[in-house]
Amino acid sequence: MFGYQVYNLRDFAVKGQVDDYPYGGGTGMVLKIEPLVRALATIQETYPDSYLILLSPQGRTFKQKDVPRLLNHEQISIGEFVTMGGEIPALLITEALIRAIPGVIELESYQQETFFNSQLDFAAYTRPKNFNDFLVPEVLLSGCHKKIAEWRTKNSQEKTQQQEKKYKNSNKIVLNPNL
Repeated sequence: MFGYQVYNLRDFAVKGQVDDYPYGGGTGMVLKIEPLVRALATIQETYPDSYLILLSPQGRTFKQKDVPRLLNHEQISIGEFVTMGGEIPALLITEALIRAIPGVIELESYQQETFFNSQLDFAAYTRPKNFNDFLVPEVLLSGCHKKIAEWRTKNSQEKTQQQEKKYKNSNKIVLNPNL
């Protein structure tokens, strides 16, 4: 269904050094262009029909709705933060793309997931029916598929609205008083 090849950027660098200090000074390190270009050229030669996704904090934030569209070269971000390396963000995007390949998971399951339609997923319950006085909603036990679908849609919308309200009220930048 799919295949992938992992390349170590250090294999394309002189003495394995893939980053260096930034020009103009400052803290941190900057990825060197030479090993990146060598690696990308090798990949394009080996897999001419492959597509390229560059991970960058300056890219558009990766969202579930982007998965079907990611067939072109582009630059995306997994969020407004910086990681020590690109390996984990790359794995995150790879897993999201693999899940979208027909046949990897059930289509219905994929279409009902959180974020597929810009909504959080509905609450899911399993056995037992009663756990520490937390009860499975009766409608889910009813066997009436129409009512269950209506409940799931309503629950999904309510959860999404609650989260949006929560994030809107708590998404404030707080400076570290210890700095």
